[in-house]
Amino acid sequence: MYEDEPNSTLLRSALKTNAVVSALTGVAIAAGAGIVGPLIGFDLPLLYQVIGAGLAAFAAWVWFVGTRNAVSQRDARIVLWLDVLWVLGSTLLLLGFSQLFTIVGIVLIAGAAAMVAAFATAEYAGIRRISAPS
Repeated sequence: MYEDEPNSTLLRSALKTNAVVSALTGVAIAAGAGIVGPLIGFDLPLLYQVIGAGLAAFAAWVWFVGTRNAVSQRDARIVLWLDVLWVLGSTLLLLGFSQLFTIVGIVLIAGAAAMVAAFATAEYAGIRRISAPS
C-alpha cells in the first residue's frame, strides 16, 4: 500500500490517530466554546473557537503527512515538535496559571497534554524506525 511499509506502520498509526483525535477535539472545542469556558474556568469563547479551528487545521495537515505514499521525515519531525511544544505549553500554563482554572479544567488540560505526549512518544519511535538503516 505504501512505499515505506512495514517500517512506517507505527509512525503512520501515530499520525493518523493524532489527526483524528485533534480533529474531534478541535471541532468539540470550537462548537462548544460557550460551554467549554465555564467548565474549564477561563471563559473566553473566541479563544476556544480559535484553538478549535487551529486544532482542526493541524489535524488536516497531520492526516496529510500520515497518508502520503512515503512519509516525509521532515514533516513528521515538525508534527513531533509541535506536539512537544503543546505539552510544554500546557505544563507551563498549569504551573504558572493554575489558579485560573477549575479542577475540571486542570484535569482536562493535563489529560490532553498526557495524550499528546503519548502521540509524541509514538511519533518519535516511528521516526527512528523509518530512519534506521534497513
